[in-house]
Amino acid sequence: MSPVPLAHRQFTGRHMAVIMMLFFAVVVGVNLTMAVLARQSWTGLVVQNSYVASQRFNADTAKREALLERGYQIGISYADGRIAIVAKDKSGQPLPVTAATLQLGRKLDTGPLTFICEQGRCATKFTMSPGLWRGDLQITLSGQESWPQAVEILVKE
Repeated sequence: MSPVPLAHRQFTGRHMAVIMMLFFAVVVGVNLTMAVLARQSWTGLVVQNSYVASQRFNADTAKREALLERGYQIGISYADGRIAIVAKDKSGQPLPVTAATLQLGRKLDTGPLTFICEQGRCATKFTMSPGLWRGDLQITLSGQESWPQAVEILVKE
């Protein structure tokens, strides 16, 4: 008995059931994979209310863009257990910074760091382990609003 050529086989309900089971197996497999990856990379609750956070983000972005249009720049560095911030105008002169705070962490897990500011330079002591650190910096310029800025610090081994 020779096999029946493929052209003469009929598509049956059993074929459709197998196709549907394979389709849903792929969908469930992808969803489970994504859920496991999301669970492993979850850093914890960052904001209580995403709508309020988005409104604040828009306001902070507008402030940041207005200050950048003036040519202002922020430099941040880390060496020997000390984080230093320098804010400069477009001519390279230090800006009159009166206060600075930094919410820093790999998972935003540190409390805000407060800096001592003198003559446009701010510094604080904080020991950081090697790796990439991200944070939200707020500096206050003399007689002006605060300046929000996202920062990254790479601490070498």
